[in-house]
Amino acid sequence: MPNDDLDQFPTPSDSAPMSAPPAEPTPIKPDITPPIEPTPTPENTFEETPDVLPAEPVYSAPAVPEVPPEPAPATIPTPKGGSSFGSLIAIVLLLISGVALAVTVFLFSQTKQLKQQLSEVTQTLEQQRTTITPTPTPTIIEFPTATPTPDSTESAVMILPTPTATISADLPTSLLQPLADATKALKVAINHLPNAQLIIIKTENATSPTLATTKYFFRQDLTTKKYFYVLISNTQEPEVVDRAIYVTPDNNIPSLNDVVLGNALGLELEEALKIANQACTSQLCSTAVVKAQYIKSGQNTIWQLTFNPADTSQAPLIIQLNSQTKEIIYHSTGF
Repeated sequence: MPNDDLDQFPTPSDSAPMSAPPAEPTPIKPDITPPIEPTPTPENTFEETPDVLPAEPVYSAPAVPEVPPEPAPATIPTPKGGSSFGSLIAIVLLLISGVALAVTVFLFSQTKQLKQQLSEVTQTLEQQRTTITPTPTPTIIEFPTATPTPDSTESAVMILPTPTATISADLPTSLLQPLADATKALKVAINHLPNAQLIIIKTENATSPTLATTKYFFRQDLTTKKYFYVLISNTQEPEVVDRAIYVTPDNNIPSLNDVVLGNALGLELEEALKIANQACTSQLCSTAVVKAQYIKSGQNTIWQLTFNPADTSQAPLIIQLNSQTKEIIYHSTGF
C-alpha cells in the first residue's frame, strides 16, 4: 500500500490469513538527523593528582525558624545639650562633696575643742570639790555725815516716821535680836517709800548689848539701785537714814520682804553666835569684835559672822550658817 502523508502503514485485518506475495520493499525515507559520533572509550590511564584537593562537599544546616526580637525597653529622651547637663551634674556633685568634707573637718575640730573644754571643766570641778569658797556678800559703802555746825548743814536726810507709824523699840536687855525687829524696820521703810525692798540686815558690835546697832538696808524698789536704811539701836527709836549709800555688787540681790512677812527668817543672831563660838578653835574668837550680816542667796538665807581680832595684825575669822538648817556653809581657818 502506498505510504500516506503521515508516514503510517495500515494495520492488517484480522479476518482470514492470506498469503501474499512478498511485498516489495518500501523505500524508507531518509533520516535527516545527523549521525551521533561514538564516544571514544578512554584508555586505562592515571590522572595526575591536582595540587589542590577538591573541597569536601559542604552540607548546609537546616534553616532555623526566626525568633521575633524582644521589645527593647523604652528609653528616656535625652534633653538637648546632654553633655552640658552631665557636666552640670558633675559640678554639683563635686560641690556637695566639698561642702560635706568641710563640714566633717569643722565638726571634728569642734568635737576636739569641746572635749578639751569638758576636760578643763572637769578639772575645775575637781578642784572646787576640795576648795570651799564663801558665798559673796555685798560691800556697803557709806559717806559719813559731817557734824553740823552753825556754818554747815547736815548732808544726810534724817526722816522720822509719821505719828501714825510710830513704833516703840522694845529691845531685849541682853543681845540684840535683829530678826525679831525686821518687821518693825520694814513697816518704817514702807512708810518712807511704799515699794521699798529689804535686802541686807547688818549688825555691828553683835556681842556688846550697849554698843550694838543694826541697819536694815533697803532698795528703793525692785529695780532702782538707790538705797537707804533703817537704824535701830537700844538707845533711840527707829529712824530712816537716806544718804549716799552704795552696795557693791548689787547683782539683783533678792528681796527679804516675803521672808519677813511670812515670819520665815529662821535662826536668830544670838543662836548663830553660839554655834560659831562652839565651832571656833582659835583663841581669837573670845576677844574679837563680831560683825553680822543677814542676806538671801538663791533660795537660802544665811548668816555671815566676821570675827575681827583685837590684834589687828591677825586676819578676820569668817563663818557662814544656813539660817534655816543651822548648817555651816563655809568657815575660814580658825573654825
